[in-house]
Amino acid sequence: LKFPTMQWMLLLIILLTLHLLLLPTTATATVTASNTNGVCIDIVGWADSRGRTCQFYSENKEERCSMLGDDGFNLGHVANTACCVCNGGVLTQHMIHPQA
Repeated sequence: LKFPTMQWMLLLIILLTLHLLLLPTTATATVTASNTNGVCIDIVGWADSRGRTCQFYSENKEERCSMLGDDGFNLGHVANTACCVCNGGVLTQHMIHPQA
């Protein structure tokens, strides 16, 4: 299969862009809640379709989670499923020890 040089470059750019978009992020988990059932962890690297992270929602939980929490679907989640502060996130039974 032979492609002219310009087509190869365009294909390479597209493939690299897709690869970078699908790479897992190196962000650390944010532990925002703890109870007798375990520890809640925000979905690592999640931000809504406008780039707002769980930190944004935690700054005004009552208003932002209720008014915006079901909007901004991205990476399979909205704030109400991705952020502990909005009753989302992942509940784990394991203790998480922050690195010093």
